[in-house]
Amino acid sequence: IGPGALIAAQVVVEVGARVGRIAAVGAGAVVGVSASIGDASDLGARVVVGRRCRVGERALIGAGAILHDGILIGPDAIVEPGAVVVRDLGRGERWLRASSREWTAAD
Repeated sequence: IGPGALIAAQVVVEVGARVGRIAAVGAGAVVGVSASIGDASDLGARVVVGRRCRVGERALIGAGAILHDGILIGPDAIVEPGAVVVRDLGRGERWLRASSREWTAAD
């Protein structure tokens, strides 16, 4: 856990996980095995970061969001509250809650 990082109550940081400098992790969040949270990133309450995920610097992950195992969130990316991220996001990309499921032709 990096200097200046803020870890709220009831947070689980699993084995091998890293939380960067001045990052914030909200109450009840889980940072999975070998996951990495970049410097100055902000994870809301009850966020679940899967195993081996990488969250880039200054990324914002909204409350209750879920990052599937191995997902890469680029620097300055934003994930809306309650969203489920199923693919990597590039620098500054935004993942909307409505994007949380795959759309089909029937939709």
